Amino acid sequence: MIREATDQDFDAIWFIFQSVVKTGTSYVYSPHTTKDEAYRIWMTLPKKTFVMLDDQGSIVGTYYIKQNRPDLGSHICRCGYMVHPDARRQGVGEAMCQHSLTMAPQLGFRGMQLTYVVSTNTASVNLWKKMGFKEVGRVPNAYQHAEFGDVDVLIMYQSLTN
Repeated sequence: MIREATDQDFDAIWFIFQSVVKTGTSYVYSPHTTKDEAYRIWMTLPKKTFVMLDDQGSIVGTYYIKQNRPDLGSHICRCGYMVHPDARRQGVGEAMCQHSLTMAPQLGFRGMQLTYVVSTNTASVNLWKKMGFKEVGRVPNAYQHAEFGDVDVLIMYQSLTN
């Protein structure tokens, strides 16, 4: 089940957020991001934030959806997805992406841009391609990967009006 996140969900979201960003391999946020900063990033700035629950009601994933840019770029959204470390490779990311592709047009968006896909994160790159995203750009050495040093970032896009 995927539902809109509430403030009561944030401790579980915070655990997932910390687990993901501490690796320095897939998200631009500092491993030293505070809980208050993470709340602003994940709960305040987005248009909507969602959580995915398992059969026992535990939060196994979360994603946000927001404008990619203001004003004349506000018809394109971007999303950020994070999966609990114990729930990876179980279809959580795919389910959340599918949900976001359904929600985005309902929120008035006509396209979705994934603006900062780390090229070495092959699981994510492969999933986004499977979900219909196309690579529309590459920024050389734009991400300071904890293991590989500077690596490329992909910009991926999918129209929501076809």
